Amino acid sequence: MISVLLPSVRPGLLRRAYDSIAPAAGQVAFEVVIVADFGPEDWPQTKWIIRERRGPIDAISFAVREAAGDFLFLMNDESTLADGSLASLYYAALANPGRVQSPRWVPDYALAYYGQSFVPFPFVHRDVVKQLGGFLDPAYRGFYADPDFSLRAHAKGVPVDVLPSAVIHHINGHDDVKAHNWAAYFDNDRATFRTRWDHLGDFCDP
Repeated sequence: MISVLLPSVRPGLLRRAYDSIAPAAGQVAFEVVIVADFGPEDWPQTKWIIRERRGPIDAISFAVREAAGDFLFLMNDESTLADGSLASLYYAALANPGRVQSPRWVPDYALAYYGQSFVPFPFVHRDVVKQLGGFLDPAYRGFYADPDFSLRAHAKGVPVDVLPSAVIHHINGHDDVKAHNWAAYFDNDRATFRTRWDHLGDFCDP
C-alpha cells in the first residue's frame, strides 16, 4: 500500500489535492494521512490527525509514524497529481527497487544543490528510508529537509530519479503561510544545511 503524506495549513486547497489522489492511484491500494490543525472531515481512505502547527517537517514526521503503507509519498495542499501518476511510481518502484523516485514537477523547476538533483515530492519504500537513516530530518523545520533527503540518498549511492510518466502540478507561490514559514525557519535551516553539505562544493539556492 501507498501512504500519501499530506500535511495541510490551507483548508481552502486541501480538498482539491485530496481529490486528485484516487485517480492517481488507480487500482493500487492507498491511504491518505492528513496532518492539520483543522477538521477532521469524514473522507474515504483517510487518517486525519489534528495537531497544532509546529512546522511542516514536524507534521510530516508525525504522518510517517502514523502511516501503514510500505511506500511513502509526500505531497502538499498546493499540489495535485495527474491521473495514474501514483500507479506509475508504484510499478516503477517494483521494477527498479531501492531508489528515491519523484513525479515530474509541472511547471518545471531546476532543483539541485552542489550539482546534485533533489526531489521535493519523494516516493520511496520504507526499506530505503531505513537505509538513509529516516525520512525528512527533524533537525530542519522547513524547506531544506527536502534537498537534505536527496543528498543523503546520493551519498549512500541510492538513485534519485524523476519518472516522466508521473506528473505533479505545483505552483511555487508565496502566500502568507509560506512567507511566515520562511521567515520563521529559513535562516536557521539554511545554516544547518550548509554546515552539513558545504563540503560538496559552492552553495547556491536554485
